Amino acid sequence: MTIQRNGNCFQAAIQTYRELAFSYPRAFIVHGTPLGRGPDNLDKRYWHAWVEVKDPDRGWLVIDRSNGLNVALPRGEYYTRGRLHGGMIFRFTGQQAAVEIHRRDHSGPWVDNWESYDETVTADDASGTV
Repeated sequence: MTIQRNGNCFQAAIQTYRELAFSYPRAFIVHGTPLGRGPDNLDKRYWHAWVEVKDPDRGWLVIDRSNGLNVALPRGEYYTRGRLHGGMIFRFTGQQAAVEIHRRDHSGPWVDNWESYDETVTADDASGTV
């Protein structure tokens, strides 16, 4: 998979996690491979990052503040809009993210061999609990 580093999604996900982790104890930094819509990546998978939080009233929400966005959607809706079904999803706790940032000296993606990553779930499993 070609890694694209356009935009600020990985940095934005880390910052968003830091802002929300105290209010949402069940929060994750998520790296995934949506299916592109734009002219440069139409129907091609690319790396993206966002935050998922478990809201006691609304269930799992995706918060995406990358590239000037301020998106807060139910996880299933975000995955459908982002065409994540069939893509790969990697969830990291704050502690796991801190280790990866220290080890790699960058904000993501952190999966070297994504096809064999232990914690992989497909986007089709997104309705389950984490």
